[in-house]
Amino acid sequence: MFAVPNDFILGGENKFAIPILAKHRKEGFRNGVADLLYLKPRGNFAYLAMETKAIDKRDDPRAISPDQQIFLDAVNASGGTGHICYGCDELAAVFDWYMSLPV
Repeated sequence: MFAVPNDFILGGENKFAIPILAKHRKEGFRNGVADLLYLKPRGNFAYLAMETKAIDKRDDPRAISPDQQIFLDAVNASGGTGHICYGCDELAAVFDWYMSLPV
C-alpha cells in the first residue's frame, strides 16, 4: 500500500508549490488520484483505492471533486474497488473488509 501525497504537495502556504507541481506534472501527476492505493488483488477485485475525507465532510456535496469521482469511477470500471472513507474508522473498516477477501 502507498499514499499519494497530493495535499502535501499542493496544500498550505507552500511557496514551492508551483514549481513542485510543474515538476510532478511532467512526471505524470494527475488530479483526482485516490489518497491510498493497495495494489494486490483480493476476491474479485484487482486492487483497492481509498479516498479519505474528514468525518464532518460526509454531507458536503463538494467534498469529492469531479476529478476524484472520475478516478473512483475508473477504478470501479477497471476491476478495482474504489471507496470514499470519512474518517479513520471507516478507512480501517474498508481496508479490513478488503483484506478479508480471498487471495
